[in-house]
Amino acid sequence: MRGRRLSLWPDGGRKLSAAFYHLAAMHLNIKNDEAHRLATELAALRGESLTAAVTAALRAQLEAERLRAPTGVAARLMAIGRRYAALEDADGRTPDEIIGFDETGSPA
Repeated sequence: MRGRRLSLWPDGGRKLSAAFYHLAAMHLNIKNDEAHRLATELAALRGESLTAAVTAALRAQLEAERLRAPTGVAARLMAIGRRYAALEDADGRTPDEIIGFDETGSPA
C-alpha cells in the first residue's frame, strides 16, 4: 500500500478536511482598489504585513465605535431623548415664557 493514504472515510476525508478548513480559516476578500491601496500604504508605514495592518486598523476602529456607542443606561436615556425630541410642540410659548422670564430675561 505504498503511496496510498489509509482513511476511514469513503472519500479519503477530502470533504471532511474541506469542511474543517472553512471553519478554521476565515478569509476576507475585498475587491476594491482604494481599500487595497490604503491597506498597502498603512502596512508600508507600519512596516508590517497587509494582514497585520488591516487587523490592527479594524481592531482600532472597532474599539473607537464601541466607545462611541452608548450602552446600558446611557443607551436607554438616549432613546428616551430621541423619542421626546420627535414629539410635536403643542405649547406655542417660547422656552423663556414657559419658565417665567419676560423679553428682558427677568422673572415675570
